[in-house]
Amino acid sequence: MVQAGQRLNPALQQYLRDWRLRDPDLPLPLPVVAQGRRRSYAMVDRLTEQEIQALVESYLAGIHADTLAERYGISLSSVRRLLRQRGARRYNKGGEVDSEAAS
Repeated sequence: MVQAGQRLNPALQQYLRDWRLRDPDLPLPLPVVAQGRRRSYAMVDRLTEQEIQALVESYLAGIHADTLAERYGISLSSVRRLLRQRGARRYNKGGEVDSEAAS
């Protein structure tokens, strides 16, 4: 539904004008709403806690984040966010291998 003050695409405006010129008594066409399942963007809806834990363990074992993103069907930024939220780092701030994460 068009809200007050909202601007319409010029091509749509012309289409609606032409529609009304054909027969002013015709109701305006209703937009078609796509039927189907919307993709959930919440990580908890896409990966189980076990999958997230496996992802973190794989990362700590040396698998690259981009490989994990492809494997789990999520974006690289989502992998990095999950790793950051779980405190998974292979290296400490000094650039040395993090002995706590490696064990």
